[in-house]
Amino acid sequence: QSATARLHVWDPTLASPSVRRTGFATPAAPTAANTGAGAYAAVLRYYRVRWTEQQSSVTVRRSEPGASLSFTPSGTGTGVVVTQPTVASESETHWEVEASSDNVTFYLLSTVVIGTTTYTDSAAITTYSSGTVSAVTGTYTLQKPYKFIASDQNRLLGFGSWTSTDPQNRIEFSAVKGSLNVGDLDRVNTTVTYYIDLDEADSGDPTGLEGPVFGNFYAFKAKQFWELRPTGDVQRPYQRSPISKTIGAVHARAHVIGEDSAGQPCLYFMSHRGMYRYGAGGLTYIGRGIEDLVLGSDFAGFTNRINLLARVPCHMVYHADRRQLWVWWATGTSTTASPSILCVYHVDFNGWTRYLDTAGIIN
Repeated sequence: QSATARLHVWDPTLASPSVRRTGFATPAAPTAANTGAGAYAAVLRYYRVRWTEQQSSVTVRRSEPGASLSFTPSGTGTGVVVTQPTVASESETHWEVEASSDNVTFYLLSTVVIGTTTYTDSAAITTYSSGTVSAVTGTYTLQKPYKFIASDQNRLLGFGSWTSTDPQNRIEFSAVKGSLNVGDLDRVNTTVTYYIDLDEADSGDPTGLEGPVFGNFYAFKAKQFWELRPTGDVQRPYQRSPISKTIGAVHARAHVIGEDSAGQPCLYFMSHRGMYRYGAGGLTYIGRGIEDLVLGSDFAGFTNRINLLARVPCHMVYHADRRQLWVWWATGTSTTASPSILCVYHVDFNGWTRYLDTAGIIN
């Protein structure tokens, strides 16, 4: 989470490689004024602006258009001077000037380097339509500050949002890489199907996004678990189906991709009901051997129970070389507790080992 509600990305292509916000902030409306002495037609027209970034004279990023400005020339000038609004200062290198006769369909008049703050339009309004039609509004929609992201070959998936007023159980898809070759992974194309909702306001907040496993992606909520299966259909890129509407993962670190005893990929996760595995054999409960530590109680402060209120209730790591799943979890009742109990699941013989420190205390 940051002070700016946008997805962020490390960009090594910048002159000074750094973390930047994806896309561009939407420009304000430009200003316009008459220039020269002549008979430039006094016909109402509309101007608007976009920010762009060029690399080696190729546009690689573009913003949504800003608000349009309506302007009618005086009829006694030679053209209209359009002045750029305040720049976004987000590594933009150029600004595009667009014009329209009806405030509906816009055409690109010119691409101007960012250091040049004005553009003079002296074209007859009837010639606008001979230029390049501007992209439909919504093509370069900004990405939200997603809580979780995953890469599916040629697109990015984002789940949840750090902005509390955004839908929290929604997965958005970036534009397909190569579809326009202009910031495709930096934008959401809202002119087509661009999201899937997973029971908004039901079964808790999102706790993770994993995949691919067998080509599919998996979204965890506190008490739900969904599968997203790619369809190959541009208009409906994923088919959603709930694996469970009663269990999910208790935290963003409480799930991991691993292998089952047959060497097939699978998911391991800690739910509020204990440890589960999901893979070729379906959904399987594997927490029987540690129930006394995860779900039990010694009636003296619930020290033998996972602390779901802890800062990090659980985290886990899959060690492929050892074919082991290492799982830590917090106990007690403190909201600032960190995971302190460690148990290891041995994939080959479906058993657990509890690890103690040198004093014989569970660690």
